[in-house]
Amino acid sequence: MMALTCYNRYMIKKICIGCEIQFETKGNKPKYCSRECYFENVDPKERLKSRRSYSGNSNPFYGKHQSIQARKKISKANKGKKLSEETIKKIKLGLNNEKCYAWKGGISADWWHKRVLERDDYTCKKCGLKDEEVVEADHIKPASEFPELKHDLNNGMTLCANCHRRKSKLEHRERMKRLWKQNKVR
Repeated sequence: MMALTCYNRYMIKKICIGCEIQFETKGNKPKYCSRECYFENVDPKERLKSRRSYSGNSNPFYGKHQSIQARKKISKANKGKKLSEETIKKIKLGLNNEKCYAWKGGISADWWHKRVLERDDYTCKKCGLKDEEVVEADHIKPASEFPELKHDLNNGMTLCANCHRRKSKLEHRERMKRLWKQNKVR
């Protein structure tokens, strides 16, 4: 009972602009008694203007970082929503643009992987296994040490998952030995 009286203390009685019926609200902003009444009485062009007023610099969250909780809440609200074909096209065009953060001169990692696998006919260079689902594209000279060769097709070879793992382990051991020797000499 006590919570109910406390709740009612903050309710404000107002008159709806659209249907002139009295209604109760918590804040001063609501002018209509319901969403239906709002949609019946407000012109669609006016609704669009009110939506646009929150875009860009006028949006209170523009340039601010949202908390992890807020981001999770937005993510949960957007789950299951399907993007229209037009929106998907715009996103793809944006990613293939020189101004995009992910732009790499028209060459993507996916492009490089496909070309290396096609060139080697989806066959492992070490053991000769030919299976499209198992083989992987690998850098001969590690991309972390030679970033300029990252998208060079001559720096790629096709390996099966087992050979790739073995090669990576050997490279890691050699790198660690080199680092250990450098630190020991000093």
